[in-house]
Amino acid sequence: MLFKVVIILFLVAMLISLFSGLIFLAKDQSNSRRTLNALTVRISIWVVLFFILVVGVYTGMLTPSNSIKPDWAKQQEQTTAE
Repeated sequence: MLFKVVIILFLVAMLISLFSGLIFLAKDQSNSRRTLNALTVRISIWVVLFFILVVGVYTGMLTPSNSIKPDWAKQQEQTTAE
């Protein structure tokens, strides 16, 4: 559960960085580096979040949901179970 909360916090931080970069882009003068800094922060958050997701799947803390399967996969499961 804590693992998923950390992922959600990183997503929220990414959204905050995205909107702060939008505000800096719209309001700042052309010589400001705040938009570039917001982009750098957002990319850094993405890299850390991707690493967390990979570690989560590798360790088994995150598992893909199989609740939505295409019809061909359901039929294949039924034929292999019989």
